[in-house]
This record gives sequence, structure tokens and C-alpha cells, in this order.
Amino acid sequence: MSPGKPPASASGARGPSMADTPDRPRSNDLGLELYRQRTLLQIMTARLRETSGGVERGTSLDLGRIRRALDVHHRFLVEVHHADAERLARMMARQEAAGAGELLTELEKAKGRALEFEAIAQGLLDQGVTGRSENAHRLSQLFHAEAERVDQFQAWEADRLHARIDEGLPKAQQTRLLSQLRKFDSARVDAEIALISWASQIHPSAD
Repeated sequence: MSPGKPPASASGARGPSMADTPDRPRSNDLGLELYRQRTLLQIMTARLRETSGGVERGTSLDLGRIRRALDVHHRFLVEVHHADAERLARMMARQEAAGAGELLTELEKAKGRALEFEAIAQGLLDQGVTGRSENAHRLSQLFHAEAERVDQFQAWEADRLHARIDEGLPKAQQTRLLSQLRKFDSARVDAEIALISWASQIHPSAD
């Protein structure tokens, strides 16, 4: 499954809108849901790069926005996306033993890197960050590197986890997987709203 294209559906419909809410109809196609999640990750990494550029230029350094970026990163990537990926990997492990341990190990490493990014960024903020300072430069590089890492992670995830689900599980089992993931929709919706709200703001340094 390509990370850049939505999976085909029987009706030929496009992937779900980012504006979907729990009150609107949702697809029962697991492939479409995973594509939607990858699209949200792409939105997040684009915003991380924008934050990086604004901090590097130092023209309008808003520490509140940077802290909000870290909050969204944790709520969406760590608490929701990584948790979903681990659930999927464990569910796959019940279907096929081969490679399941490797998937979980790689997911744990990726989660550790995400937490490390947050800890280092928070440490720089605690030290103090002013426009065009050394800490601002380090923070900018950190945000850019994290965007690159998450892009690489989601490409790996699409190839090693999502593709195996798409190709190896019958649709009935995929539907059951999706219903199990949706037991956690309350936290997911809150995190997605926070992400879209943050991504929709016009950053003053981008003017």
C-alpha cells in the first residue's frame, strides 16, 4: 500500500474528509482509516517544519505556540497514533507469529524517539529561548529533524504494518480490527481536533 495514495474502494470513493466527526458517517474500511491517519501525520509534520522555520528566522518567536506544538505531538503521535499501531501489531501477532516481535520492537523504538524529542525540546524551553539564540537554532533543528523522522516512520509503517494488514487479512477480520480500534475513539477525536486546530492557525512567522 502506497503511503501517498488512498486505498481503492469498491465504490471508487475518495478517502474520508479531515472534517469527519463522530456524528458523521464513517467508513468501515480499515485501509481508508489507516490512510486517513497517515494524512493527519503528514499535516503534523508539515506544521512541525513550519514551526522549525519560524524559530530559525526568529522574527516572531511565540513560546506558547511551541509548547502547543509539543502538546499536539504528544497527544496525537504518542498517545493515539503509536497506541493504535501497537494494537494493530498485537492483533496481527495473533494472526501470524512471523515478524510480529520485530514490528513491536520497531514501534517501541519509534515511540522512544518521539518521547526523546519532546524531552529535549522541553529542556531547551526551560533553559530559555530567545530570537536567533543558540537555543533557538537547536530547537529549530530539533523540530525539523523530528518532522523528517516521523515521515520516515510513517513510510515504514505503511510498508511493514499497514500493507501486511491490507494484503494478509480478509476484509471481515479487517472490519473487526477497525471496530476494536474504535473503542478508543474518544481520545482519538480529542487529539485530532487539537491537531487540526493547531494546524489551521496562521503562524505569524510565516507571514
